Amino acid sequence: MAPERAAALVLLDGSLAEDGSAEPETPRSGRRARLLVAALRSRPAVAAWRVCGPTILTLTVPARRSLARSVPGLRDEMASISVLETCLHELSAYSSCVRQLHALRTTSPLTPQLPTLVVAANGRLQRRTPTRWVRAVLRQAREIAADADVRKAVLERSGHFVMLDRPQRMADLILTLGSR
Repeated sequence: MAPERAAALVLLDGSLAEDGSAEPETPRSGRRARLLVAALRSRPAVAAWRVCGPTILTLTVPARRSLARSVPGLRDEMASISVLETCLHELSAYSSCVRQLHALRTTSPLTPQLPTLVVAANGRLQRRTPTRWVRAVLRQAREIAADADVRKAVLERSGHFVMLDRPQRMADLILTLGSR
């Protein structure tokens, strides 16, 4: 990571642990991950994923439904076991990423002139008040504001994949950040 090369920062529905802690990596967790990958590569798991995987991926992220309908071959790509392995790899690397980002923040704090946009998704249902998740993201934005020039945005009727649910709104927010 090279924070000195950043012209702006967008934190998109971030999910960092508040104190930089996360589940510690242990030899046992590494062994579990290796066993899980081996199990995923078994013939029954590959066959099950080919049948169920595309449906699971499109149902869990509503914006993927329209993508799956409009992009030829996307459902076939989703059926690949490598897609599942990649998702699980990213989830298993979360703890390590949290520790690295926390260490980076303590050794290389944001510069006050760095334009920063913190975006939180308020869920796919219409709500009168921000969800607990949004309140936590906005609290983190206030903490970051001590180090940088922070602007906040809450996107209504959007899930965790705001770039898929609200692509034009995200593009507008990023363009506005770049023009500051």
